[in-house]
Amino acid sequence: MNLVLMENLQRYYGTGNGGVTVKALDGIDLKILPGEFVAIMGASGSGKTTLMNIMGCLDLPTNGKYFLEGIDVTTLNPDQIAEIRNLKIGFVFQSFNLLPRTTALENVELPLLYRRNGQSTRAIRDHAKEALSRVGLEDRMDHVPSQLSGGQQQRVAIARALVNRPSLILADEPTGNLDTEMSLEIMTLFQELHGSGITIVMVTHEPDIARFAERKVVVRDGKILQDGPIPNPARAEEVLKRFREEHTL
Repeated sequence: MNLVLMENLQRYYGTGNGGVTVKALDGIDLKILPGEFVAIMGASGSGKTTLMNIMGCLDLPTNGKYFLEGIDVTTLNPDQIAEIRNLKIGFVFQSFNLLPRTTALENVELPLLYRRNGQSTRAIRDHAKEALSRVGLEDRMDHVPSQLSGGQQQRVAIARALVNRPSLILADEPTGNLDTEMSLEIMTLFQELHGSGITIVMVTHEPDIARFAERKVVVRDGKILQDGPIPNPARAEEVLKRFREEHTL
C-alpha cells in the first residue's frame, strides 16, 4: 500500500488583487511507498513548500485527494487531522524550532507530552532518551540549544521527529542553516534512518543534498516536472570522510 497518495491535488490562493488566483499546486499526482527516501526540489515559488505542507497535514488542498496510509485526510475534521499529524508525521525544519530554555531531552519529550496516551513521566523520558541516543546525542541530553552546535541542534530536532515513531519524516531544507561538514553529518544520519526502514521526504533546493536521496521529484509552477530514481545515490558517510581528510590541517 502507498504511504502517500495524492490524486489531482490542487491548491489555489486568491490574492485579493483584482480577483487573481494563484495556482500553488495545479494537478499533482504523487505516490510514495513505505521506506522511500524522496527529495522534492524546485525553485522559489514552484509549489514544493505547499506540497510539503499538505503532505504534513498543515494545510488542505482546494481540490483533489490526499491519502496517508489509506486515510483520506481531506475528509477529516481539524481534531482528527491534528491527531494524524501528531501520530504519523515527524517534522524537521531548517531553523530547528527548538525551545531555547529547555534541554535537549525536554525538547524531544514534547510530542509525547502532547499525546501522553497514558504513558508515565518515566516512560516518556525513557522514549526521549532512546531517540537522542539514536541520533548520537546521549552525552548532550541536559544541554540547552545555545550549548549545542547547529548540527547538534538539528540532531535534537530529528530525535524529536522520531520520538513518536511516525510513519513519515518530513524534512524542510534540513541543512539550510548548516555548514558543509554539519550538512554531511545530517545526511549521513538520514541515510542511516532510511536504511532502518524509515520513510523520509525532504525538500531541498541544493542538488548536492538531493543526491543522497534515492528518488527526486522536481516541481515547477505547481506541477511535477520530473519524478524518477536517482542513479547510484551518493553515500554521505563516504563524502563526509573525504571532506574531513581534505580539510585536515
